Amino acid sequence: MSRACKVCKIITEDPSCPICKGTDLSDDYSGLLVVVDPEGSQLAQKMGIKEAGRYALKIR
Repeated sequence: MSRACKVCKIITEDPSCPICKGTDLSDDYSGLLVVVDPEGSQLAQKMGIKEAGRYALKIR
């Protein structure tokens, strides 16, 4: 089951976040943003994303 980190919004299968190492994950999220080039993406820059990956747009 994939879950999204409430801090950095990355979607992961792991029990903790691979970016911030936090465990505050939620399975209740919506929207999906796939970032391939964080430095070249305006949306990734607006969201503060620094690493490539799959991100949730809204987390409850």
